[in-house]
Amino acid sequence: MTAKGKLKRQHKPYITVPKEWACTESTGPGPFITRAKFKTATNKVVSWSSRQYRKHHFRLDTSFGSTWWAPGAIGWWIGVLFAIGATFFALGSIPPYASAVGNFYDSLTYFIGSIFFTSAALLQYLETSSTPHQFGGKITEEIHFLIWEPKRIDWWSTLIQLVGTVFLTSTPSLPCSSPSQQCRPNFMYGVRIFTVLYVFWCPVIWPILRWGMLFSHSTSEICLGG
Repeated sequence: MTAKGKLKRQHKPYITVPKEWACTESTGPGPFITRAKFKTATNKVVSWSSRQYRKHHFRLDTSFGSTWWAPGAIGWWIGVLFAIGATFFALGSIPPYASAVGNFYDSLTYFIGSIFFTSAALLQYLETSSTPHQFGGKITEEIHFLIWEPKRIDWWSTLIQLVGTVFLTSTPSLPCSSPSQQCRPNFMYGVRIFTVLYVFWCPVIWPILRWGMLFSHSTSEICLGG
């Protein structure tokens, strides 16, 4: 990378660090910063990752556990609720199931799935909005739930996810009362929403596209590939 190109990447992330720290490197897709390195007063290099910091500094977590069982961690509930909601959506889309139970109960299946899916999207947004800005010291700031931070790509991603799930599942706001009604979610609208959402998954796919980081094992990357 040329000196000019390297300089262009030297943008500071949204976090605040001790005054004696200096940002030596920052990377991310487009104008967004998702990774950075800082040099402390003792010349120690400290790395920061937007995803890692968000996932491990959610102050509403009461405890941490394994990947399979961590009911005290909000991130665990996000995964579980998304999985349950997706299972209901998948079940409702199976033609034999829809034919067997009828339009009313097929719509009810989608409706139940939408509750789990939207709840997970809300928790995901809260996890992002309450991520502390202080890094490298004691966290003293208050927890925020409603924020406006367009310079953060994770904020855009979770906001679009939340709005997308609400609009995707708002078509069947209540189960159908008539067998002749078609109350399944608006599929094409959902495709448009989630297409935009996937564009904003850059913090996840960006490390894969960079040399030397081709074998990342984050759950989000595996899901995206699927």
